[in-house]
Amino acid sequence: MSKITDQSPESDADLGRESAAAIALPESLSGLKFSHTKQKGDCLYIYSQDPEVGCATQILEAIAPSTQDLEGSVLFAEGIRRLKLHGKAWALGVDLPIAPSAIVAAEVIAALLTVFQSDPKLAQTKLKLLLQNNCLNLLCETRTSLLQAEVALPMLNTLRKVKASEYFQSVTVSSRILGQKKPSWSFEIDLLAIGTADSNPDIQENLVTESPDLIASQSEDVELSPWQRLIGYLGDRFMAATKIVGHTSPQMPSVTVCVASIAIGIGATVAIDRTLNHYAQPQEQTKLVIADSKINLQENPPDKGITNKPALNFNIALFNEKLALLDWQITNKKRSPDVLIVGSSRALRGVEPNILEKELVNRGYKGASVFNLGIDGATAKVVNLQVTQILSRPQLPRMIIWADGLRAFNSSRSDITYDEITASTGYKQLQETLKNNGINPEPQSPNIATKPENPLNQVFNGIFATTANRQEVRTSVVKGFDRNTHMLSNSEALIAATMPSTATALDSKGFVAFDVTFDPKTYFQKFPQVPGDYDLDYRNFETTGSQFDAFANVVDFCRRNNIELLVVNMPLHNTYLDAIRTRYEATFNSRMQELALREGFTYLDISQAIQNQAELFSDPSHLNQKGAIAIAQMLVQHPKIRWQSLRKP
Repeated sequence: MSKITDQSPESDADLGRESAAAIALPESLSGLKFSHTKQKGDCLYIYSQDPEVGCATQILEAIAPSTQDLEGSVLFAEGIRRLKLHGKAWALGVDLPIAPSAIVAAEVIAALLTVFQSDPKLAQTKLKLLLQNNCLNLLCETRTSLLQAEVALPMLNTLRKVKASEYFQSVTVSSRILGQKKPSWSFEIDLLAIGTADSNPDIQENLVTESPDLIASQSEDVELSPWQRLIGYLGDRFMAATKIVGHTSPQMPSVTVCVASIAIGIGATVAIDRTLNHYAQPQEQTKLVIADSKINLQENPPDKGITNKPALNFNIALFNEKLALLDWQITNKKRSPDVLIVGSSRALRGVEPNILEKELVNRGYKGASVFNLGIDGATAKVVNLQVTQILSRPQLPRMIIWADGLRAFNSSRSDITYDEITASTGYKQLQETLKNNGINPEPQSPNIATKPENPLNQVFNGIFATTANRQEVRTSVVKGFDRNTHMLSNSEALIAATMPSTATALDSKGFVAFDVTFDPKTYFQKFPQVPGDYDLDYRNFETTGSQFDAFANVVDFCRRNNIELLVVNMPLHNTYLDAIRTRYEATFNSRMQELALREGFTYLDISQAIQNQAELFSDPSHLNQKGAIAIAQMLVQHPKIRWQSLRKP
């Protein structure tokens, strides 16, 4: 036995029950470099300076035999119950006696260090492993933060190689930056699910040698019926999944179990399919009542100057209703509105068209007409569709007021309303019409199958109702999910929850009056006051992306068609404007002012104009009827707006 003298700088008083005597280690370790050993309480600390990655394995393998008989063990007699090994880039804690799982834990260290040394970012990582009751905990200490995937992949490969499920009950991996107490992230690995390093070859070999019926079915694929091919395919997948998950030494299930499992799986899949298909069916939406009883949208008298198009369904009841109302207005008044208000719910609820119209008339713009085309959730991409494709030439105005804000221009945000419109039958009919007229519409989402379907796909189409309309299902499901995640947003998702009982009347100008008054004291007792860094509508905002591309298209369209474009950043209450949102708003304003100067449209920022007047809001980011009236009056009086463009030539 070799002896390593304790050269620790700490005193006995500092270390509690620390032994200053020499600790005897096996002769087989004499070739390794140690700095010192020490005993503190019931734990023996061994400090190694050896650069070899397998150092921990060598130490444990050398000590393990002397710990198997605890009664006769020298270490146990000295009161030692635990070992803590320390290397330059690793640490390992194990209990006595040293079990095979402890040796495997040391092998994990060697394997990970070998992988980490080849990666400059991971090379400085220190690994700390603790094994207790066959539960392995790995902590990666780094100077800079690591991604989970950077550690997870080599860890999973290592655990497969050492057949971890045979030695450990659980494995937890964490990462911590040096100097911090809490981990940056942590996750647990399912040992039964990861299998072993050679699990996939075994599965393939067993399938070939133990499943002759499956081989025959594959070789005679052309002669089998679609149902037989489907059963064979699902059986193949089921057998592979059965072997990968939950079995170290897989065994072939009986034919009865396979057939029963396949039948249950198909039945459950069809049931889920039928449930999901329900989402794709036209949902019965609340139809707003036209306030003016004189207006009958079903009786549009024909007019020679105006083409009365058949109504298209764009999957949004309010939008369909507004388009029909706009058609009615143009047909009966024989001209398009002078001012068209577009945007999301902030436009729908934020600009009163009747007041704006009256104020314009009072300022000398006789006969001026205004229509509010705002709809819930309209982004820049939605407005682009409305203005450049959906509205016909006779419906185009002299001026467009785009009343909205940053959220409508955030390309990182889910665009549910756009997805609904582009998945609608009305949009598809519109695309065909534009193509027939020689107009190249914007590209649709890549969800149209262009390859001929093979027989198996035809089988799936016949069985599963959602296959042919997967886009409609996806849109409806995402919409339902998003509408129920208002805990992470203070905008569109709260509209349904804050909808006033009297907001059922759509007036002749497309406006819906909201009579709710925002009271911060009571409002935030019902709804969470979400900080800006958790608001999904502001997340990852940048002044680029698909929404700004759509905006640029609208700007260009207005320029080419002599339409005056006014973009208004609508008011927000001060309870909404925290530091995060204020910073994003400043970035948005700077970008829009730059674009306005360069592209020639008018930009008006009134986001903080009435931030302390809660009586004008219905919630922190939407106005009520009083607020909509106040904004209409404010716009008419604003000197920056070029109202003179409304005068007839």
